[in-house]
Amino acid sequence: MQSDPSKNLELIQRWIEAHNRDDIEAELDCWDDDAEMIIVPTGMTYKGKAALREAAKMAVKSKGRKVITHIFAGDEWVCAEYTAYATIHGPMNAHGIVIPAGISKNTQLKVCFLANIREGKIVLSREYWDTGSMTKQLQG
Repeated sequence: MQSDPSKNLELIQRWIEAHNRDDIEAELDCWDDDAEMIIVPTGMTYKGKAALREAAKMAVKSKGRKVITHIFAGDEWVCAEYTAYATIHGPMNAHGIVIPAGISKNTQLKVCFLANIREGKIVLSREYWDTGSMTKQLQG
């Protein structure tokens, strides 16, 4: 069943707004119970709301914020480009990057987020970003 592109845009904007106010339950309300989120650069896949909740908790710890720079939608897909800002506090060991205790790193990353939407919920997403830029910011 196809969705209304304007409703799809509203869904992604609502998801990002919930993320930016650290409202994990409102974020999860945007996702289908069996949704899958793939972070392409790291190969991480989160399946289902329990896994998405854990990913959201990690974002809350980093004070992550997203600012949409471009967004467009069709009947089943939304593409959003946003700048992600975060402060990473050590100790951290995630996605092969280690930050020792007592060290904090501010990051800024351009992200492309694709979401497949069915019946008003995100069922599949892929997030793309530049691993070189991230690694340079965290190790620099």
